[in-house]
Amino acid sequence: MDNKAELEAFKNNICKLTGGAKAVLFNSGMNAIIQTILTLARAGDEVVVGSNVRASAYNFFKFLLKDIGITANFVFSSDPLEFEAAISPATRCIFIDLEGSMRPEAVNIRKIADMAHRAKLPLVVDNGGIPVSCINPFDYNADIAILDFSFLFADPSFSGGMVIERGKIDWRIFNVPLLKAGDSCCHGIRWAFDMSAEDSSIAFSWRLESVMKTIFGSDVEKNFANIITANIDEVIGNYKKRLENAVKIAEFLNSSDKIGWVEFPALKSSSSYEFFEEQKYCAAYISFAIRSDKNDYETAAKAFCDSLDIEKCSKKTYSNKTLINYYQGFGHHSYRDENYSNPDMSEDLFGMFRLFPGLEDADLIIKKLSDALDRI
Repeated sequence: MDNKAELEAFKNNICKLTGGAKAVLFNSGMNAIIQTILTLARAGDEVVVGSNVRASAYNFFKFLLKDIGITANFVFSSDPLEFEAAISPATRCIFIDLEGSMRPEAVNIRKIADMAHRAKLPLVVDNGGIPVSCINPFDYNADIAILDFSFLFADPSFSGGMVIERGKIDWRIFNVPLLKAGDSCCHGIRWAFDMSAEDSSIAFSWRLESVMKTIFGSDVEKNFANIITANIDEVIGNYKKRLENAVKIAEFLNSSDKIGWVEFPALKSSSSYEFFEEQKYCAAYISFAIRSDKNDYETAAKAFCDSLDIEKCSKKTYSNKTLINYYQGFGHHSYRDENYSNPDMSEDLFGMFRLFPGLEDADLIIKKLSDALDRI
C-alpha cells in the first residue's frame, strides 16, 4: 500500500471510530486550528472562544486574527451561558479546548453545542492530548473535532494534526457565509449549494481541504499513518496511566494544609466535577498553589520549587516522566494587559504550579511532593 492509500485508510478508520464523515490531516495541531478558523471566518467576522486555550492558540485568536480583521471574543470555558451572551450576527463558530491551558477543566460540550446550534453556528472542539476514544466530541453533538498528535503522543518531535467533520450540519442554513457565497479561491463554487447532497453536508471539510490546505500546504510526514497505527494503543494506555496518577496526586494535594488551592476536574470540590463524572476523562495535569500569606507567597513557592525533586519544565508538557512548571510570570501572552480581560486568567495564577504526572508509580511522586512541602 502506498503512502497516499495508507493515509486515506487511516483517515477512514478515524472517521469510523468517531462517527465522523470526513477527516483532513495536517502537519501540526496548531495548523489544523488555524486553517479551520480561516475556513469559517474572514475579515469583519467574529468567533467565540473558551478562554482556557493553549498559549499558541491564544496568541492566534487574540493577536493574529485581529491583524486580519477577525475578532475573537473570549468567555469563561466553564459557563455555557457566557458563550451564548457573546454571540453576535457576525459570529461564525464557537471554539473550545477540552484540556485547558492553565487550569484543567471538564467542559459541558453538549450544552455548548446545543446553544451553538440554536444560533446556527458550528462547535469546534480541540481534544488536545485527550484521545478521541476517551472523549469523542461527536458523542456530545459537537460538529468539528481537532486532534493534536504531538500532545497525544507526549512527544514534541512528532507533529501532526487532524480535523474531523461530523457531517450533520445543513450548511445552507448555518450562519457561515463563506460556505454559501461563491468562493473566489475555487472558481466561484458555493460549497453548501453546488455539491451533491452528501458532499454539501461536509462543505466545511471540502473548503478546508481544497482551499486552505492547497494554499498553505502542511502535509504530514511520509510514515505518519504507520507510526500512529503502530503506537496508538500504547499512547492511549500512557494517557490513562497519567490520568490515574493525576487523580491520586490531586487528592493528596487537596488534603494538604500547605496547599492553598487545587484545580483538577476529578476532585469533588472542582466546578468541573459534574462534567468529569459524565465524561470520565479530562486533561492529565494538575494546577495548584502553595498556601501562604500574600506577602510571603513567592518565598514559600520558591522554597517548595527549589527543594522539589521533580524535573522543571517551562511550558505545558507531557512526558513519560513527571514534570512541573512554576508559573512565575505572564510570558508571551500577557494576561495582565489592562486593555484585555481574559476571564479565566486572573492574577491569582501568578505563582501557580502545573504538575504533569508521568508513568512512574503515583506514590513515588506523592512522596517527592510531600518531602518538599515538609521543608516549607
